[in-house]
Amino acid sequence: MGTAIGVGISTLENSYEAGCAAMMAAINNIGSIFERTTNELVIVFLTEDYDLEIVLRGINEKSKTQNIIGFTTAGVFTEKSITTTGILVGIIKSDEMDFHLDMEEGLSKDQQKAGISLGQRISGILTEEDENALLLLFPDGVTNTVSGLVESLFYNLGSIILYAGGGAGDNLRFLKTYQFFYDRIITDSVVSVLIKSKKPIGVSLSHGWKPISPPLVVTKSEGTIIKELDWQNAHEVYSGLVEKYENKKLDTEFAKVAISYPFGIPQTTEGLNYVIRDPIDIDSKGFITCVGEVPENAVVRIMSGDKQSLLNAVRWAVNDAISQCYGFKPSGVLAFSCVSRCLILGDFFKDEITVIKEAVGDGVPVFGCMTFGEIGSIAGGPPEFHNKSIVICVFT
Repeated sequence: MGTAIGVGISTLENSYEAGCAAMMAAINNIGSIFERTTNELVIVFLTEDYDLEIVLRGINEKSKTQNIIGFTTAGVFTEKSITTTGILVGIIKSDEMDFHLDMEEGLSKDQQKAGISLGQRISGILTEEDENALLLLFPDGVTNTVSGLVESLFYNLGSIILYAGGGAGDNLRFLKTYQFFYDRIITDSVVSVLIKSKKPIGVSLSHGWKPISPPLVVTKSEGTIIKELDWQNAHEVYSGLVEKYENKKLDTEFAKVAISYPFGIPQTTEGLNYVIRDPIDIDSKGFITCVGEVPENAVVRIMSGDKQSLLNAVRWAVNDAISQCYGFKPSGVLAFSCVSRCLILGDFFKDEITVIKEAVGDGVPVFGCMTFGEIGSIAGGPPEFHNKSIVICVFT
């Protein structure tokens, strides 16, 4: 029978009714051909306008599986609609896939330990015959401890699998996020699902940001906080270069201006190979807080982008993911797009979805959410925690 994906969105105000409605819409959109198999994965994305426990109760009552995973986010979308207030349910139903769910709590206490523990369990499931395996990761996006988690997972699992995912959000309050694991609601955690498929899965990440400044050395940092650039105060250097190259002042409303000028950490080569770090705040000392860690002694450049470059990145990512499917017809697309891309693109954010639709063709469901950081690989390299990027997963 193969694989089919059904997606449903509800914007009803009542939590129970909205959860039931989104679940039933997803079930109805799969079609009756897949009624004979109960092997399925239910992915839930919802904004924090709801009573989470009641939503999950409604979804569980309508579900035939305990394979339920998801998180709170800043917005959800399908090929037909985008909303910043709603519940999305995506069901992947297949007789050609196996789903293995897992989780780790306490990310902020020891992210490396969480990654090692999770990685060891996942490695016990994998075999040499698992050529088409994808690990979806949904971590807490505001703990700022995701990079070490991903690094530890890669240390244990290596490049034998693909990696994708996004950080949970809380409608841009940056306070607390929630992850879902069957009927549990947890926080400061990562929930995951290893998908083992008989057919290829295509995964790609891109961002569309280009460097505008010369290389800078992060001479002093602590976790997510950049204190010095080239042995000088971080804010003084950053604001001076933004004003010099872009004629933009950062004296007031730092976040509103800085959202368009992230840092890029160059990888082995130029081109697309930058891990993006989003500057979101500045303190009285001129220290800049980013989403995600910035290692001391790292080289960074200030980046810039526009509508066209961001949309070109989406086009490149979806076509790259399709090429990894080796001619198999897409059955659906799962996408994770950084919430800051939505803020920058505004009304043009819908064009990201249009670009994906045009590439995969009519009748292929597209679903996803706006994330606080994205997980994926650049140009076949190791997985990283990114900002301001988009991750495309094409299932066949």
